[in-house]
Amino acid sequence: MSVPEARSDAILDALEDLAYSPLPGPDDLDEALLEGVDSPLFVAICVFLSNAITKARRLETVVSSGDDTSALLIELSSFLQEAGCPFDEFEKDTFAAVRDLTSRINLLEWLCSEAQTARMIRSQTSDKMDVATDFGTSAEDRLASVLSTLGLSDRAQSTTSEIFSAITARIQHLMKQAGQNYIEPPILSHKLSPEQWAKLEDINAQLSEEYAVRRQMLLKRIDVTIQSFKWSDRVKKSLDELERSTQPLRHTMTTASDVDVHDVLFASRDLLNISKTSGAAVRHATAKSKIRGIFIGDVPDRGGRPTEQRAPGMMPAFRKRTVTARPQRNKRGNGGGVGGGGRNSGGGGGRRRGKKGGRVQGGWSKS
Repeated sequence: MSVPEARSDAILDALEDLAYSPLPGPDDLDEALLEGVDSPLFVAICVFLSNAITKARRLETVVSSGDDTSALLIELSSFLQEAGCPFDEFEKDTFAAVRDLTSRINLLEWLCSEAQTARMIRSQTSDKMDVATDFGTSAEDRLASVLSTLGLSDRAQSTTSEIFSAITARIQHLMKQAGQNYIEPPILSHKLSPEQWAKLEDINAQLSEEYAVRRQMLLKRIDVTIQSFKWSDRVKKSLDELERSTQPLRHTMTTASDVDVHDVLFASRDLLNISKTSGAAVRHATAKSKIRGIFIGDVPDRGGRPTEQRAPGMMPAFRKRTVTARPQRNKRGNGGGVGGGGRNSGGGGGRRRGKKGGRVQGGWSKS
């Protein structure tokens, strides 16, 4: 099965427009599409396009390249779900979809069109709106994200009233199609007083500060881990490649939190439902991961439990002193002290054990 020339050329034109470098040739792209995830070029293009969309639309999922194909497909599956991929085969099973040539071509075409659309919206809306808010991002970025999500990218050059009228009409139409219970009711069902808002801002500030500390610790672990890789003699030969693969992702990681008190207004009650990390919904994307076939056997008990340890320098428990009776020494003339011979005993006096005589302590007479 061959790659249609017209579709391959369209993908190349889109990659050139998006400044993908180095731009592959037509034959290289056809070979990459035929090989799929086994081709480093196909993987690199998917990573480039998905991360461009993530940056433009401010998504959360970042697809990283690597030797582990299973990990790559898991990240790609999460990204496609978050980005709203329209192809059902990728929503059902990404692992099976990437094995089909037509699905791979559809995927690259959709990624290219989404990346181009996101870039066009940002460039067009940035000239018309320059109203900055304290939400952590600009108003034009949020509006561009709404238009892209609702499929109204062609309305970016309309007036403000026309844009919001189109958004309202589209949302009402989608709500009728989705049904009454599609969106969970909000957590906040009543108005807050100014004092309550102030208290909420104080709580958010404390949580953000704690989050920043935790995030800083994790980022330090990442930096130390990357630094430890550089000590390897094998990695020292390719330090530039390591920097190119890690630094772009590392620069996107910050300690600041983008959660604001206004997010309380958008929070729905489904956030109160905590899903287990081992639940079926979570394991759906990792069901075919290679790591699931690895089982850890019985691990020997190495101790280390805090309850079994005694703090260093701890004083022993107090015990009352017990007095033991000392043996009384025999009086002089009645046995010669310790081991001394008595009368007619032949001597053996006292502490001079093993020597002649015994006249110091033992009782002695000529008869």
